[in-house]
Amino acid sequence: MKIRFLHGFENDLKKISDKKLAQMILQSIAVFESANSLKEISGIKKLKGHPNAFRYRKRKYRIGFFFEEDTVIFAAFAPRGKIYKKFP
Repeated sequence: MKIRFLHGFENDLKKISDKKLAQMILQSIAVFESANSLKEISGIKKLKGHPNAFRYRKRKYRIGFFFEEDTVIFAAFAPRGKIYKKFP
């Protein structure tokens, strides 16, 4: 799959000071790059009321992304309690 990043996602990544957490995010992005479809990736859930919005669960964090055709557009990254305030 193709990968794109929105400016908000890039800002969220810059705020991360924990190296293990940053490594976990990079590994998650690599999982998306190597997958042929979203069905191959566990931990993904479609968000209600938004046709292209999904979330990816990784421990107590969530990655919000949009899926359009063959492209994953990463939009936000935050702890579980805060992600839904900023995404979608």
